[in-house]
Amino acid sequence: SNTSSAGSIFLDLPDLSSKELLIEYLYDTTEVQEMQIAIWSPPDPDKYYSDYTLDRICQTMAEAGITHVYNDTERDTVTLNRLMDCYAKYGMKSIIGLSLSKAQSLIIVKGTMNHEACWGYNLKDEPIFEQYETLADISKAVKSIIPEDKQVTTNFLPISSFYDADLDAISYEEYERYITEYAAVTSNDTLSFDHYPLYTRSEERRVGK
Repeated sequence: SNTSSAGSIFLDLPDLSSKELLIEYLYDTTEVQEMQIAIWSPPDPDKYYSDYTLDRICQTMAEAGITHVYNDTERDTVTLNRLMDCYAKYGMKSIIGLSLSKAQSLIIVKGTMNHEACWGYNLKDEPIFEQYETLADISKAVKSIIPEDKQVTTNFLPISSFYDADLDAISYEEYERYITEYAAVTSNDTLSFDHYPLYTRSEERRVGK
């Protein structure tokens, strides 16, 4: 992470007018030699129920450079482990989404945390202020039982569409409060956020992520 002299959590980025320039900037300013690319979400095992088909999809994902897969819905541990068996074969990792129920979250964690393809857990996708207390309790419980090599993360709402009702933007100050108050009460190893470069009003579908 990086902070400015004013203590802001936001990076002081140059004018990056294209994805190509952004990727070039990231490579030039970090020591990371390999770009980690995650997708949202996993292949649907209910649709691709054949082991052969699921294997071919995972192989295609890996060949495309995908390194991590977010699990965007609550799934049973049998399904999660089946997916991770396939990810492991092709060197990919799973970021497993948890429930707002601590009991259910711990069932998921205990049933998956020792799999080699388990990177860790996404506490909540796009949390809101009212959920912070609940997520703080869940994060503490999860961190107390997972192995040291497993991570806990949270994926946040994008600043461009903070209010799902009408996709109104909020101020940077308010968005910073959205992040910092969450980080202060929860146990996270990393944080991430969506970015929709193109979007329309709520009655239409957002384009791009």
